[in-house]
Amino acid sequence: MNAFEATLAALLKLPVYKDDLKDERKPAQLAAIALEVSRLKPPSGVGAKEWRSLVLAVGEAESGYSLRIMAGDCRPFECDRGRARSPWQMHENDHTRPFWADLQGFVGLHVQVTQADKMLKRAYFQCPRTPADVWVRPVVNAYAGKGCGGTTIAPWRGADLRIHYWLVAWQAMG
Repeated sequence: MNAFEATLAALLKLPVYKDDLKDERKPAQLAAIALEVSRLKPPSGVGAKEWRSLVLAVGEAESGYSLRIMAGDCRPFECDRGRARSPWQMHENDHTRPFWADLQGFVGLHVQVTQADKMLKRAYFQCPRTPADVWVRPVVNAYAGKGCGGTTIAPWRGADLRIHYWLVAWQAMG
């Protein structure tokens, strides 16, 4: 299985957003996401499958890859109350501001994946690098703005969901 096929297999193991279950655009969206994610290079010390699984897991946990959210059509309580964009729910800051317009909509998918990858890599390098079964949680915490973790952060339900999706995606990649 090549990188694209493995990434698509992983993405297809993740839950489909309830509003998208019968949408004919969903297979094309998932294939496009898989293609972009399959091209990512992991940081030194992390396997490609582990890294791609993390990128997929964060997008799944943040938005369920909702077609509507990806298009920027967020309900009032979604997208961090309108402050976040893309399936990876990135906020406007110095890193995303130059790309802010591209962080929503289907035409900006390459930028969205690239920026999510960069943000996750910043989180990875911010936190102590440990074996795969341990490094994922600090990165997920840092991506969510909660610091690397350890004894300074209270457990939060969102971290467990992201870890679960990471494991599902990683196992599906074979």
